[in-house]
Amino acid sequence: MANKSEMFKGVAATDIHPTFKADLITLASLPVEDGSMLAVMTADDAREIPPTSVSALSKKVAQKFGLPSEQATSLARVARSFGSSYARRDDDPAGLADDLVAMQLIPASSRDVVVRFLTTLRPHAKDLMARSARQQATIGGGYHLQSSSVFTDFRAAFDRFDVTDVNLATFEPTVTGFVPVVTLQLDLHNGDDSKTVIVRLPESDLTILEETLKLPAFNWLP
Repeated sequence: MANKSEMFKGVAATDIHPTFKADLITLASLPVEDGSMLAVMTADDAREIPPTSVSALSKKVAQKFGLPSEQATSLARVARSFGSSYARRDDDPAGLADDLVAMQLIPASSRDVVVRFLTTLRPHAKDLMARSARQQATIGGGYHLQSSSVFTDFRAAFDRFDVTDVNLATFEPTVTGFVPVVTLQLDLHNGDDSKTVIVRLPESDLTILEETLKLPAFNWLP
């Protein structure tokens, strides 16, 4: 019988890594309500900046459920890896759980735990995918900042923005002031490849950028 989910399309139980199989059994052993709670913890962890390690999540799981370290680590692994894979595909939770039962990866009696875990996690798919991207940027390749430059000038602000109904030959706009505009130049490199990005930032964008850089993400720095 063909699998219902996109995640396990064309996959047999023998194709799945033994560690993931064992971790699925750990997830399936949870009470249904704990499956929901684990999903909430996984979503909260996905929003951490910078990305946390599995050991950090497993410590939280151990404290929350009162589990030994080995079992908590297994739950943290399956919650993160299973959750990230699920977020990229957005399968129906029930169909995905049915596939796990059909492949005998979890007992039928544990189906509801997996459904509850995935259903609770589903609204947080963007957070999970964003975490994966941050993790890749932290440990993987990609462009890195080589240098940056900032140039400031002023643009004139006029009394009218719409001049479609005036005679441009005789129209004399009134300058009401000057608006500061910043040009941000970023020089990026990726091995031998390099590129320059130039961005014009009006005052409103500067405010957004300033608030973004004030995120508590940098509190971990010494």
